[in-house]
Amino acid sequence: MFGTGMIHVFILTTVAYLMMIFLPRKDSGKFVMWWCLAYLCYNHLYRMIYMFGEFNLDISTFTMLHVCKLSALGYCYQDGGMDEKDLKKDQIPR
Repeated sequence: MFGTGMIHVFILTTVAYLMMIFLPRKDSGKFVMWWCLAYLCYNHLYRMIYMFGEFNLDISTFTMLHVCKLSALGYCYQDGGMDEKDLKKDQIPR
């Protein structure tokens, strides 16, 4: 359905995972979220410039949901690396 647009999903996901691997874990949520939002903005701007006024289903509709999932994953990965003494009382698992 999306054809070659799936390359954008592969790029978005691969860079997010590489950021979680190579960047400090305590900052991974912030960096992954900003990367995902920047790439989504790029997709939307590209669509506005080159496909303005057309009604078609492109990959930006799928990547909006994917950005939410990857951002949450980045923050979950960041929280999973914290010591229990650094967590707030409502973050401690029961």
